[in-house]
Amino acid sequence: MSDKRVKTLTLALKISITLLVLVALLISLISCNGLREVSSYITHTIKEKSKDNAGEEEDKTKNNMRGEEIMLPQPELESNISLEEALNSRRSVRNFSSKELSLNQIS
Repeated sequence: MSDKRVKTLTLALKISITLLVLVALLISLISCNGLREVSSYITHTIKEKSKDNAGEEEDKTKNNMRGEEIMLPQPELESNISLEEALNSRRSVRNFSSKELSLNQIS
């Protein structure tokens, strides 16, 4: 085999390996929710910051604290998995939205 052919095949192999690594990285990024979470957070933050707050002098948190006390539904305490399994398998997934949470979700 000539030197030129060996160099060409070596270059082709290096390019193939590089492409495989890039595809693997892309698949891992797509499979995790990291990019979606960051995008969701940025979109939510931009929408909240861009709202016209003219005339609003009171802190929204203080304003929300003036409501009456409500009773939340009892939380579901029964489960098919142990506490240890639940703690080991828990993950943090965040989806930001301006939609209100239901009382069951809060409970």
